[in-house]
Formats: sequence, structure tokens, C-alpha cells
Amino acid sequence: MKKHKKPEIETRWEMSELKLVKDHIIDGKAWGRLCIKQKSVLSPMLACLIKTSRLMYNMRFFSPGIKNNKPVQENTPYYFSLDSFFYEKDLPDFLKNQNSGFLYIKEYHTVLLQLFPSPDGHLSIFTDKEDSFYTLITSKLTAEQRYKLFASLLLLSEGIEVPLIFEYVEDQVNLVLKKLDTDGEHFRINMSTLDDIAGKHPDNKENCKKATKYEEAMNVINFFIGNKNNTALQSKGLIGPRVGAYIPEFNFNTGDFLSSPKFLIHTYIYEYITTAQDAICFCHATFALLCEYIVNIEYTYDNHAKNVFCEYFILDRLRNSEHNYFDYLCQMNEVIRKNMTLPFSENLHPQAIKSPKVHIRSLKSLRHIVLDSLDINVKESMCFNRNSAVYRLPEFINSTETIILSLFCCFAYDQNRQIYTTKHMKHASADLKSFFDKYKYMFDRTSYAVHSDWNKVVADLNNKDIFYIRPNRNQIEPGLLNILRVITEVAGIYKHEKKKIDALQKWAESEGKDDKQKIFKRVRKYIQNLFKALSVNKNITLPSACITYYSVKENRCDMFGFIRIGYKYNEIYKTLRIIVQMPYIQCIGTVTSVLYHTQVSFEAPENTSLSSDDKRILNSIISFSTFNLMFDCILSHYIYFVIDQCTHTTENLLESIKILPIMNFYTYREINPNTFLLDPQLYDPIYSLNLARQLLIHGVILRLNPGHSLIIFLSNLLENILFGNEYLELRVFTLLKLFEEYKSYLPDIHISYQILNKRIFSEFEVIEVFTYITNIDSPFLLQKIINAYIVMCEDCTLAGLSVVLWYIPSKTQFRLLNCLTKRGISIEYILSIINSVKNSKMCYLKKAKTVCFINTFLLEIIGIACQKKDWFKFIIKDCYNLINFKQNIILHCTLPASSESILNIVNTLKSMKEELCQSNNKEDHQNFYHILNMYETNLIQITTNYQL
Repeated sequence: MKKHKKPEIETRWEMSELKLVKDHIIDGKAWGRLCIKQKSVLSPMLACLIKTSRLMYNMRFFSPGIKNNKPVQENTPYYFSLDSFFYEKDLPDFLKNQNSGFLYIKEYHTVLLQLFPSPDGHLSIFTDKEDSFYTLITSKLTAEQRYKLFASLLLLSEGIEVPLIFEYVEDQVNLVLKKLDTDGEHFRINMSTLDDIAGKHPDNKENCKKATKYEEAMNVINFFIGNKNNTALQSKGLIGPRVGAYIPEFNFNTGDFLSSPKFLIHTYIYEYITTAQDAICFCHATFALLCEYIVNIEYTYDNHAKNVFCEYFILDRLRNSEHNYFDYLCQMNEVIRKNMTLPFSENLHPQAIKSPKVHIRSLKSLRHIVLDSLDINVKESMCFNRNSAVYRLPEFINSTETIILSLFCCFAYDQNRQIYTTKHMKHASADLKSFFDKYKYMFDRTSYAVHSDWNKVVADLNNKDIFYIRPNRNQIEPGLLNILRVITEVAGIYKHEKKKIDALQKWAESEGKDDKQKIFKRVRKYIQNLFKALSVNKNITLPSACITYYSVKENRCDMFGFIRIGYKYNEIYKTLRIIVQMPYIQCIGTVTSVLYHTQVSFEAPENTSLSSDDKRILNSIISFSTFNLMFDCILSHYIYFVIDQCTHTTENLLESIKILPIMNFYTYREINPNTFLLDPQLYDPIYSLNLARQLLIHGVILRLNPGHSLIIFLSNLLENILFGNEYLELRVFTLLKLFEEYKSYLPDIHISYQILNKRIFSEFEVIEVFTYITNIDSPFLLQKIINAYIVMCEDCTLAGLSVVLWYIPSKTQFRLLNCLTKRGISIEYILSIINSVKNSKMCYLKKAKTVCFINTFLLEIIGIACQKKDWFKFIIKDCYNLINFKQNIILHCTLPASSESILNIVNTLKSMKEELCQSNNKEDHQNFYHILNMYETNLIQITTNYQL
């Protein structure tokens, strides 16, 4: 069988193509001259909105009806296996409920996975499976049959009795679409295997089914045939009701429409069809079939077919009576285009990952193969001149490759067309052209597949001047000059630019130490000219930079530091910052490792507000929308998202979770996870992490069953965060460790806990957890999570907790203490935390040191409480009485180092002296003044530093 060409990733419709479909006239003869209604499911305009709103993407990757397949890689301290991320193995796995509603949902998700296998993490209909629906329509059907099959499935999803059936005749299965006006057929397709086993013919229907060549395709088609009269869908208005039945009003906010056959097949059709000509042919096929059914089917269904016809088509002479939604889309895209100067937003720019696929262009020597397989390097091939003869190769984190990818995305970004192009790079390598041909519309997060494909562009380049870390010439060495050599090589201009880059290197080696300002100006001017030559947008500046020089090999120097690059378009100015840090050495025993940390960051401009004209345009579109129609609702929903994105106010759903009625979490029926799937921001990994954290906390508080749809949803959120990125991995790992007691909630997130080390935890994630639990005022859970944090720190000290308290803002500190002390009346939870420290495994920690940490912790609590003495007076006294003055006392002030906060502590302690000390106890007074003197000394130091 001839393999069908794999479609582009993230295909999109051009506005010119949409206009051709909108303006196309269908000669309906007796029906008159007709046009396709702009907001009908027959129109590709709706498909464009669904795609830009990421609705089907959310269904495919986040729906609780799908169980993600993420096996763990063994023998690693903590690792989310990327090599085994094969989304085509995901399975439908909904709630363990056997009623008809949930059976339909499971069936729906089975078909969803079959139609959108998405093997590489992008929403895609492509698959190599021989029995798939995709294989059937691409290799078995003619174009005419394909359009008629699409039309039949769409009409079935509307509840129309389309005579599409499977016929089981003797030794084969046929898919037949019968004609209603004659005894003929529109098509008959043989679905059976080409050769029967051992020459035997199937003798019954069951054996005939087993002999089919397109089993999965048959399952997809049967789904639409079997649900054309689904009463549950009819009751929600997702399938047209029979004559006289009540028609419920469309409710967008429930997200029920996402689980409808119509949404599924419409999205699939316009994922497959991407040209105006194909769309027009499909619309003609739908028109012909619909007319045939209206004329021939019995009266019971006649009115419904006519209603569908009126939803799909409008007379040409009446077109002016409907809103021009095409113009609305054009206006919306213009606002987006004007405000999207860079191709990525702050959280969605490419981020480095671990272990992308290695790419080797030619077979290397046996020596190089052995060295790489052993993960070692030797002195003469290493980028550092050290005495050790053997070096351990660093972990393959593609930091430098990701910087180059980010830069080329900016170079290739055509803001007018909202597309990546390399046409202006006349000499670009074939690999670079192929990459951007495949990822033309990659404006969101980058997947593991993207990074692996990018490695094919930059790895093992045939240029001896480019240096790699690994013997197989993968993992590009950091260094600004090395990056410039890779950029020019990939752009096909290295021979022309080589002398200029060599000159920069010579200047760095000879003059860099003596005349840094001169070399800096030359470097800055060269980079600006080079980037301008490579970019579609020529309005580029380098507003700031800081470059240093470092010898990375004998007789070779490279440059490190940061460069801020500014792009301006339509008065909108945005910058990205490239940070190339110097490698540093880590020695473990007799083996030396070289560690790298290189990154790119995109920065929002100071003025992030939409212009008044842009706001007026977007709000006027919303005002024309009718909120009981799917097209209008999705349009308005997406415009609100655009406004949030352009003004950087994207926390709406996160805020709404706090005010959700508690009862909604207790039953399956009162909370619909599809509501969350409406959110376009789920694509943002940081946003998804924040959402998952909040849902997990609420789930724990409300003791939800692990099979609850919200628990499955948050599990999918965490699993689809870009693993391989160290920063995100640390945060997710920390979150899961804090809630390890509730690991039954997340059974499919596989992590190895073989090596636990405090250094791999994210204090920032701990702060986020503490802060949110404090904000919703759940003292019992806060105490449990603080205890969990103490336990997971291997040194079992309060040092980590001190760091966390230090970085929490002062207002949050007060709320945290208020929550932990039951509004200032009890130290029960503080005692629990202290006992947790005492009872931890401390084989190597002396008791005296433990008491010292406890004393420090108590002083931190007292310091916070002193800021609001009247509220926390009893807490101050009780914590003071717990201090062990026989052991060392170290002051570690958690509050911001301001004279005001320290002065509050001093004055509060002085005012409570008689309550804290027994009048006749000399030792008590000595202890009191010891603590008071520490604070007063701290106050003097802060005041002195401020005056200096």
C-alpha cells in the first residue's frame, strides 16, 4: 500500500481561502442561488475558531475520558520519561460507571483517540495504522467518495437518517451509501481483507467482521450511525430532536457540545480539508445529499432535515441580512497580528528539554561511538583544559539548541501572514526549510517531537569550526561565537560570514581584556546587522547587552553574557533576552563534570495594554454575538482570551476555582470537567500547573474519590506539562512529593523516588502551595503539608522552611500565621510541626542542632506575630515559652529586612516583658534581654546600611 504523505503540523486556513468559501455560490436550481452560512458547521470559519481556541486540543490531551500512556524510565532519581511519550497508545478510561451516559462518553473518547491519534504530542489526524479511518479515506476512497462519506457522517451527527450501512455478504464487508431517489448507490466500498486465510471464506457475520481490513474505521463509522438517535444527546440539544420535541437552549458554559458527534466530525473534516476547493466540493456533496433526503424521507424526519438545511445554507439575495462574521474574523486577526510582535508569549517560548533524540549525519569512528555510549570524554576533545584525563559528559540538555531555535523562530516569523517562512533566506539549509515547512504555525509550546526535529537541523553539522560537547557531534557547546557559527551555517551564509566571526574571536583573544568597550561595540553591531539580514521584520535593535570573554579551549576564546534583542512592529515593541552563561566544573571523586545553564527569555513590554481602538473593535464584535449559538459563543470566548493575552491578565479560571460552590465537587453530575476544557490557556504549562495545584488542594480538602473526573483531569494536566524541562520537572516533582500521602489521586504519573535530595526540590513550588492553602484558609491541610515538606527534606532541618518563609511576602506571612494558629488562638499546629522535626530520621543530626533549628523557627513565628501584636498576643507568649534557652539561639529574620519590621518586634517584646518573664527570676530576664539585644543589634545594622 502506498503511504500517504504526512500532513503539516498545526495546519491553518488562510483568510483568502475562507473568503473563497464564503463567497461561493451553489446553484440549487429549484432551491435558488445559495451560499454557505458563515457560522454553520458546514463553514471552515467555525473550524478556524475551534482550532485557535484549542478546544479539540484540550479534549484530546486533557479530557478525563482519556488515560495517558507515560511509562517511567527506570534507575533515575526523578524522571518523566520522554522517550516513551507515544500518545497513540493513550486509552479511553472514564469513570467506573456503567450507565448509558457514561458508556456513551467512553465510546466517544474511543473514537476521539482513533480520529486524533496525535502520536507526537501535536493535535493530528495522521496515523500509520492500516485499519484506521485515516488510512481508509486516504488510500481506499476516491475524492468524490470521501466528500460523500464526510457529508454522511456530518448529517448523521445532526440526527438525520442517512442510509449509510455495512453490508455483510458472503466473504466480505461493504460500506454502502444508498440513494433514496432510486435503487442505486452513491458508493460501495469493500472493507475486507484482500486474501482470505487458507482460502476459507467467512461463514457468518462475526467471522466476516474479523476478516475486515478496516476494523478501526468501521468502529468510527458505527459510532455516528449508532448515535444518530441518542436521546441523551437530543435532551441536551446536541442532536436535532424529532418533530414536536422540546429544543433546549444552547449552553456554551457547560462545554457539553465538546462531547457531541457533530463537534467531533466537524473538527476532523476541517483538519483533513485545508483548501477552499476541497471545502467547496465537500459543501456541494452535503447539499446534494441533504436535498435528496428532504425530498425522499418520510414526513417525521422531513422537517428536521429542512431545519438543518436552513442552518447550513442561505439564499444569495439574503446574505446581507446576516452579520459579516468573516469581517469580524479579519478584524480580530488584525488586532492579534498587531500585538504579536514576537511569535511566542512569555510562558510559551521554547524551553530546553532533557535527552532529545540524537541525530548523526555520518558514521563516526569506533572510538567516538564507545566514548559517547560510556558517557565520557577525554581531555583533548573537551571544551576545558583541566588536569583530569577523563571527563564525565554532562546530561544532554539542549540549552544552546533551544536558544538557536528561538532566534530562528524570530527570524522566520512573518507577522503580516502569521506564519513562519524561510523564503527570504535564499541559502537556507534543506533541513531548516523542511523544519519550518512542517511547523509553519508553531506559536505555542514546543513538544519533545519539535526539539528532536530541530536537532536534525543543528546537530552534527559539517563544519569543523562548530564545536559540540558530545563525541557524536550532538549538544552544541555554549558560547556566543559558537552560536553565531551555527546560525550562519544553517542559514547557508557561513562562508560569507566566516571572516567576520573569526575577526570577532581574534579581537576577543587579543583585545578583549584591554579594550572591552571597543570589542563590545563591534560585537553588538555585527549581531544587529546579521539578525536584521536574517529576519523578515527588519526593525530590530539591541537595546542592551553585557558580554564577557572566557577561554574555553587552548588557543580558543568565546563570549558569554546576555543580549537583549528588540523587535518593533506597528508601534508595538517587545524584547527577548538571550543568556549564554559560562560553563562551570563539578568534581565528584576522580571524575569531573562540566555543567551548563543557558537560556532564552521573552519579556513583556512595559505597556501591555491594548490600544483604545483595538479594545473598541473587539468589544464591538462581542456585542453583535448571540450567546445561544455555538459560533457566536466560541467567537466571544476567544476574543476574551485575546484581550487577556494582550493585557497579560490570564488568571480568570484560576480565580474562579476559589469561589466554586463546595457541593459541586461532591457529585459527578454537578461539576462538568468540560467546563475546564473550554479554557485556551491549558496550553500554557505554567498555567496548567497552577490550575492542577489548585484542583489537587480542593480535591484533598473535599476528600474526592480518586476516580472523580476532576482528579483525572488534573492528572492529565500534570502529565502533559512539558517534561524534560528541568524547571517544570522540579516544580511538578515537588508538588507530588508534598501530596505523596494522596498519591492514589495520581496513579498514572510515574516517578521514581529512589534518590531523594533536598537540592532537587523547588522552594518556589512550596511557596505556591503554602500561599494557596493559606488564601483558602485550610489550617489542617497547611499543617500537614508543612510536615510533609519537613519530611521530604533529607537533612530534616528547618533550614528549608526558613528559606520558604523568607521569600513569602509579608501579607501572606500574616495570613499563613493566622491560618496556622486558627485565627490567633492556638499553637496546636505549630507544636505538630515541631514534633515532626523531632520525630524525623536524623541519624547524623545532633539533638542540639535540632533544638537550635526549632528555636530559630519559633523566633520567626514570634517575629511575624509581633507585626500584629493585638491579634497574635497569645501566640507570641506561647511560642516564647517553647524556646529552649539552654541551647544555641540563632536569629534568622524572615520578614523583609526593614527597620520598621524589626522596630515592631523590639517594641512588642518590650511591651510584653512582664508577661514573658517571671518577676523574680533572674535567668528569665537574662534570656529575654539576650533575644532583645539580637533584634536591637539587627536594627542598628539595617539602619547603618540604609544610611550608607
